Amino acid sequence: MVAWITVLTCLVTCLLGSTCAAPLDQAGIQLPPNNGSLEQLSVRLFFNNTSVAEPNPVNAATKYENSLQIILLKNTMKNTYYFVFWQGPSNTAVHLCGDKRFKRVAEAGPFYFTEDRISNPPFPPPLETPIKYSNWKDCWYRAARNPGTFSCGTSKINECALDPRYKEPVIDCGHVIDRRFRRVSYCEF
Repeated sequence: MVAWITVLTCLVTCLLGSTCAAPLDQAGIQLPPNNGSLEQLSVRLFFNNTSVAEPNPVNAATKYENSLQIILLKNTMKNTYYFVFWQGPSNTAVHLCGDKRFKRVAEAGPFYFTEDRISNPPFPPPLETPIKYSNWKDCWYRAARNPGTFSCGTSKINECALDPRYKEPVIDCGHVIDRRFRRVSYCEF
């Protein structure tokens, strides 16, 4: 009975975050920055999935209304790759098998890689891609083997970042047999 109480006490202590048997960084777990309560941190840690209803776990308190999401698309029949740009609400991952909240606004490619890159997608090579965004003029996504930037006119709107869902598995929609997707980076504005 004493052993059970000890185990339960350790478990509760670990779950509350005050101590843990092994440091989290040695366990291979990276915690997102916690700018809120323990409850908000728990939501960000335990609900990190591809559901379009779930918030982006890293930027749940974003001040931006819109996002530009950069996705690597592989055409398996031709062994070619494209960077596809989706514009929609911030704090939400585009559902690549169909999402009416997002609009496909640009595509760059085809690109050819010497090895299969869908499992480990690179940042876009040096490129400048025009982006159609609302009534704004002269909008561009620019990258050079980094997450890139999104700007309209001469004012830079935002730096882009690695997508928080970058390490998630390849997305295969099933009904489109020659297309596979992988999240790369995103910009919020």
